[in-house]
Amino acid sequence: MSLHVLIAEPNTQKADLFVRALQNCGFHVDVVTSAIACFQWLQESSADVIILSTDLVWGGSDGVLAQMRQGDLPRVPVVLLTAGTERPEPAVCHVLASPFRLDDLIRVTQWAACHSDPNSKQLATPVHPTSVRRPAEG
Repeated sequence: MSLHVLIAEPNTQKADLFVRALQNCGFHVDVVTSAIACFQWLQESSADVIILSTDLVWGGSDGVLAQMRQGDLPRVPVVLLTAGTERPEPAVCHVLASPFRLDDLIRVTQWAACHSDPNSKQLATPVHPTSVRRPAEG
């Protein structure tokens, strides 16, 4: 059984890259492009990990995380994609700051999926730094 990942990313070109990379590693992947779509998807489906962009519109990543904190959405490990230096909150397992490599995204997604107990109210806390930032290749 493959792990299920929800990508919440408004940039469809980025989302397509993430989907291909994760599917090549055996993940089942769905994509939403707004916070409202993310809310609706999480109320109707389940994921092992959410890859959440801080660029989301219509409620933003802050809105999704607030709904998880309040218990209105299921607690799911979150990998937060950011362009800046946002400080993670308890629902965030990892922060990936742009630019990052696809293998970093795959690695932290695998880690988040495998180190969180779905029966626990507390999500896994990484044992290594929560932020990965590397220069873009190319």
